[in-house]
Amino acid sequence: MDEVAAARAAAKAEHKRLCAQGDELKIETPTGLISGTLVDRSDKGTDTDNTPGSRGDIAIMIHGLGSHRNMRFFPMLADTLPASSYRFDIQGHGKSTGEFSLSYKRDVETLEYIITHLEGMGFSVTDLIGHSKGANIVLSMHQSPLPSLRHLFICSSRHDMLGRPKGRYSDAQRKTLAETGCFRHTFSKYTGEVTVRGCDMKEREQIDMDRDHLAKWGEREARRAQEGYTPLKATVVHGRADTVIPYVDAERIRDGLERVGVACALFPLGPPKADGVEGEREGEIETPQIGEVEGEREEEEEEKPCDHMFAGYEKAVADIVMGVINAR
Repeated sequence: MDEVAAARAAAKAEHKRLCAQGDELKIETPTGLISGTLVDRSDKGTDTDNTPGSRGDIAIMIHGLGSHRNMRFFPMLADTLPASSYRFDIQGHGKSTGEFSLSYKRDVETLEYIITHLEGMGFSVTDLIGHSKGANIVLSMHQSPLPSLRHLFICSSRHDMLGRPKGRYSDAQRKTLAETGCFRHTFSKYTGEVTVRGCDMKEREQIDMDRDHLAKWGEREARRAQEGYTPLKATVVHGRADTVIPYVDAERIRDGLERVGVACALFPLGPPKADGVEGEREGEIETPQIGEVEGEREEEEEEKPCDHMFAGYEKAVADIVMGVINAR
């Protein structure tokens, strides 16, 4: 076995070990049973005192479309976080039941049930960590009370809701959609073949991120400031070589949050795209701040492109999140 193959085998074995940590926690919702992994740092065991905050802080991780709870950096992050964490399969994915849907409204309602359940166990939800669609779900949570929420981590998130990867749906599927209002599609092995409904696609495409979500966070924070709450902060992480959601979307999310008064830091990962087209303000963000969080990396690793799933950059993402949490 050569060095590359050995390194891959070791990484796979380590990921498997991390995935096995924690306990299965199933949460009933009106639209299905959510299956997730709870890593409990509270050491309370079967203690029946479930008053708010009695079990300490907890971070919730939400994966993206076609993915699952153990995607890339989630298990590594759960292993290193000083607080408890809960990561779960969104409905229609992995081991969670319930019908698959592209609707963000349904996903937000499900996440609210999860938060209520965890708060009922005595946890204080302080951090929401989302990747891709999961990050957009996080950005849709502005109407939820979440009194203990302190930070949003937005990884590989979409700003332009009309965008989607080229070739995701075939001409035949589009024809079926026009004729019947839905079609069948397989996003990944974690979804299997599911029904995609035109009404859900339309709901998604009509979202204006600045008006419908980012501005709402500003309004929420203005109200909370008057009530004496600690200001919410956000961190955006995005690969510069992302071909699923372009890097410019990360800049627009950062700008939109800052414009409404939410402090937001943007961490670009990897070298600029070869064509030089990655964002509106190329060169403005000082990439050395990443090194301050994650430590030095070898020069050849620094040159590796960073894609939508952060392949090869899992530790970098986990270190960014940990650095932010440890600094507060």
